[in-house]
Amino acid sequence: MAFNMLGNIYRAYIHEQYSLLAFILFVYFSFFLLLYFSYAYRRFPSQEKSLHKDIIGLVIWFLYSAIIFGFVFQFSPILGFLAALFLYVVAIAGSAIFYYIYVVHEEDENERKWFCGSVSLSQGELDVISEKV
Repeated sequence: MAFNMLGNIYRAYIHEQYSLLAFILFVYFSFFLLLYFSYAYRRFPSQEKSLHKDIIGLVIWFLYSAIIFGFVFQFSPILGFLAALFLYVVAIAGSAIFYYIYVVHEEDENERKWFCGSVSLSQGELDVISEKV
């Protein structure tokens, strides 16, 4: 990944595409920040409600949204209007889903469901089944 990034930075600099150069650097560093914050978010217990967990969730959502909208912004001039519009709709939908997952949704241990084919099992039912086995 580092060699590919260095090659893209070199080509963007040679062709004087400084906005693309900034975008490449932003995506590279924000990707590693996204990995770091995702790991930090997963270290919190699922039921813990704290300001730090909320802030990390917002940071994850912001980095993801910024990367996705950056890609759409960079590639929309190449595509036609309808394809670019479709990509913006997909980016908005993805951003909304990530906002719900990391900011709005609070997972309760009793609400966790396990799906087996078309049958939905709650955590308590799964524990009873595992005790019998």
